[in-house]
Amino acid sequence: MIRRACALLVCLFLAGHAEEPWLPRIARALQASPGWKVELRWTVKPAAGGLARPRTTEGVLRLSTDNKFRFESSAMTALSDGTTAWQYSPSTAQVLVQSVAKLDPAQLPGTLLSQATTGSEKSAVRESLEGVETVRLDLAVGKGALSRYSRASLWARVSDLRPVRILVADAQGAETRWDLVSWSRWKPSANDFLWKAPAGSETVDLRD
Repeated sequence: MIRRACALLVCLFLAGHAEEPWLPRIARALQASPGWKVELRWTVKPAAGGLARPRTTEGVLRLSTDNKFRFESSAMTALSDGTTAWQYSPSTAQVLVQSVAKLDPAQLPGTLLSQATTGSEKSAVRESLEGVETVRLDLAVGKGALSRYSRASLWARVSDLRPVRILVADAQGAETRWDLVSWSRWKPSANDFLWKAPAGSETVDLRD
């Protein structure tokens, strides 16, 4: 009798664990380190029929669990201390200063990743992505940070719950896709999120 009761408790525990949504587990896995260094490939695909071509930016994202981040590539540098965001483009020598609260989350890497993992999932399907076993989560988009999109999906490796792709699309069909190629643990310091404008750059403050 005792053996049957123990077996029933084990079954109930496993069933409850299996039904837990993936997003909370992914968020907890990311919190296992105070920061992460991520090799990132960022592709913006305009809506069909437009004149603009898809563009891809490759760089390194340093991400803190308190939503601060630094993204560096040859095309741009983006930095956020959690309240203010700076974006520098060498081609224009301009620095754009914006309030994080007013930003489109697809514009800056750390914001969308954080808000995607704290959202809610509509469905989960296991699939192979470039030879890696992943789970694809279709995210709720009707409210909150993802409300401007018509669809949003997140792929995470089943083995360690690291996100490997995020895709968002608006009603016109424009897409933003982030491929998170590799992850390594990183210990951030306060100096990592201090902005220093490059010599000769022009600052445009858009916070007003």
